[in-house]
Order: sequence, then C-alpha cells, then structure tokens
Amino acid sequence: MFRLFFGCTFLAACLFVSCKEDDLPDNPNEPGLFQNGFFVLNEGNFGSGNSSLDFYQRDSGLVLDVYANANGGLSPGDVVQSMTLVGDRFFLVVNNSGKIEALDAESGQVRGTITGLTSPRYMLPADGNKAYVTDLFSGSIAVVNTNTLQVDGQISTGSWTERMVKIDNKIYVSIMSRDRIWIIDPLTDIVLDSLDTGREPEGLVANAAGQLYILSTGGFMESTPELRCVDPATKTVLRQWVLGGVGDYVSDLAISGDGGQLYWLGSGGVYRMAADAPAAPSAPWIAADPAGFAYSLAVDGGTSGEVLLGDAVDFSSQGKVSRYSAAGVLLDSFRVGVNPGAFHFVP
Repeated sequence: MFRLFFGCTFLAACLFVSCKEDDLPDNPNEPGLFQNGFFVLNEGNFGSGNSSLDFYQRDSGLVLDVYANANGGLSPGDVVQSMTLVGDRFFLVVNNSGKIEALDAESGQVRGTITGLTSPRYMLPADGNKAYVTDLFSGSIAVVNTNTLQVDGQISTGSWTERMVKIDNKIYVSIMSRDRIWIIDPLTDIVLDSLDTGREPEGLVANAAGQLYILSTGGFMESTPELRCVDPATKTVLRQWVLGGVGDYVSDLAISGDGGQLYWLGSGGVYRMAADAPAAPSAPWIAADPAGFAYSLAVDGGTSGEVLLGDAVDFSSQGKVSRYSAAGVLLDSFRVGVNPGAFHFVP
C-alpha cells in the first residue's frame, strides 16, 4: 500500500555499517522461530521511530517485537516499509530512516546496514549480488550490492518509483508520476522500454506465464482506478477492468500462487476476482471492520493461500491483523504493533 509520508530526509554518504558477532546482544527469540509463518511489519507513527516487527508462527502463534528481542530492545527505526529475503538474510527497508537493515534469517539480529538512501520503498534482487531499491523522493532507483551492503549506483527516473517484478531476466518497475512501467536490463542497468498504464501504477504482480497485472490508483481525484493485464513481450493490453469511480480507493494488489485469483484493497474491504473475469466485482469479498481502517493486504503464494488483512484501527494504538483461509474463512485475529503496513511470508 502506498503511504505518503511528509518529512525531512537527507542523503547520507554511502557507508557500510556492520555488526560484529561479539557486539550482538543475547537473543531471546526461540531458535527456529522464523519459519512456517509470516512477519508483520508495523510502520509505527511517522517521525516517532516506533516501528516494530512481529512474527506469527502457525504452530505456536504470535510473538511480538522480534526485532527488539534480537537487537537489544531497539526499534528498526522510522517507518518499516517492506522486507525481502536474499540468501540467508532478510533485508528490512526502513523508509523514513533512509536505510535497509540486513537481518540474520535465523536469529533476526542485524548483520549490517545499507545507508545513503533517501526514502526507500521496495527492494528486488536483480542479478548476482545486485538489487534494486525504489524510492519515494530521490527521483532514482538505487543499485545496491547485497554482499558489501553498499550503494553502487543510481538509475535516474525523475519520479517516485514503487513496485517491481522480475520476468525473463528483465526488471519491471512502476514509475508513479509518469504513468509508466519501465523495463530495465539488470546486467547493464539500461532502460530498454516502457509500458503505458493508468494514472499512478501502484500495484504490480505477474503470473507464471509472464503476464503483468497493473493496479493504477487513479491519482488524487484525477481518474478512475483500474486494473490491466498486459503481455509485456507484445505490449498488448489483454484485459482491462475499471475499479469504481474517480476518487475511489484501491491499493495492495496481490495474486494467488496459481495465478488464478487477484486481490486488492478497496472501499469497504478486500476484493477478489478471477484473473480472467469479464468484469470487476462491485462489492468486497471480505468486508472490513467499519470501526477500523483496512490498511494492508497480503496473500500467501505458497500452499496455505492465506489472506492477511491489516487494520490500523485508530493509527496510534496497537493495530490488528485478521487471518483468513484461501476460501475467505476467518481463522483468527490478533493485536500487533502500531499501523501494520506490510507482511512477509516465510515457508
């Protein structure tokens, strides 16, 4: 989901900050915790530095503050945004702190930090030790080395960049203010081509056949939100759906593991439809709590097919996560940190 935060950020020098093994605090997290479940990334309040990380294990339930448990009681920083697994480390993107923490996949302890970023959003492995990081304010995509934890370069975009997917060794990136998807060669960092989209292409997923699904928000009272299915090889729009009227809210596009179902957040809750549906649904598949605020959505692409709905409640107290089966049956719900903004599944 797009969360537009306003605040002062600065561009620090590119530094590699590492943690020595003997500097790490004792880790009270149980060994083997981070498996068969999912992380809950709690943004906290912008400017307060109270973000947190929780983990839900299907066998044993919820463990709060697993980052703090592993790292001497500290918070990850100001506004955790997203998480990516590369090798034996989770890379935790912390938006308003302008950094990415490299966490040991077993313990959750910080093994190093990528700095020199402005307002990072999402990270995607590109080629070898190279990864790309999109950014809200910098007007560029950062090229980072996941081995040295350094920023090695920039790809200028002149725009806020958001979601990314990799298809046939090409990187597809949503260029928000330009209403385009850029296609980048990860071997050369050269922009090869682009695809047209609706206004502000916030969501981007792909199926096994390499077709792109692009969710466009419509901007702020500018256009209708829409969803397109595009064949990137031919630049052909295969299907297109209008998702309400001007000003209607959409975000957090997701796809089932088999590619047969699409999901997104919209007015009133979670929407779902077949990937080849002739028309978009007019009512939510899962209704959100009218007393809260449907803030984030994720779908497990693995065997469980679970659907997670994050509720910001009042944006200042503990948020809530509801866990649904692939059929939409509520399995359980539980309180988490402040403003649960994203999830990361672990098999």
